Amino acid sequence: MNRALRSAIVTFALTSCTNTSIAPGLRPIAPVGAGERPDADWALAQLRDATVSLRAAFAARGAEAHRAARLRPDEITQLYAASAITRIQNAQVGSESTDGESRWVHFRSLGATPLVGFCARGARIAERNGPDGLRESALIVDRLLVVGAERDSLWGAWIEGLVLTEGGWRLSAAVPFAQQVEDPRREHADVQIWECDLGQRPNRERPLAP
Repeated sequence: MNRALRSAIVTFALTSCTNTSIAPGLRPIAPVGAGERPDADWALAQLRDATVSLRAAFAARGAEAHRAARLRPDEITQLYAASAITRIQNAQVGSESTDGESRWVHFRSLGATPLVGFCARGARIAERNGPDGLRESALIVDRLLVVGAERDSLWGAWIEGLVLTEGGWRLSAAVPFAQQVEDPRREHADVQIWECDLGQRPNRERPLAP
């Protein structure tokens, strides 16, 4: 593993970070300092990438991108311990995403708007064989709020259940399909509340992506 990456996870400090693909992951990033909070600068950079790449995928491919981003059964067996695999397999995830849902229509319509911020809740380094059930340590995020800007308003959408693997960001297979990606909303209340573990406040002058 890249030495710089392994040394990046050392401490956590609250501060106010691109590819456009979602590649399948084989095993999680296992940084030094697993069990601690992530180094802010490193984690913010990873979250910026998640914000940009996931929005681009949902805008371009909608439900197909959602299905592709979720961990496959073979990946789950590689990433998780037996007890966690059972829990994931027994989760009630509902019907798969379909192209006609309003969230994908809205992501397409907002695909050209600039991304201006993000807010992560539950961002942490999951311990190896810890409560999250991962075989190796990895950066996971309970919820990520993607924030974009139109001319007169901001819009936001939560993405739930993210894990950073060596192949990129993937989505938990235990989160229901309907709950995992929120329909983008203008004047999202959580953009105003802004309660984040890590985040970058909306800034029209310095967008994450055009």
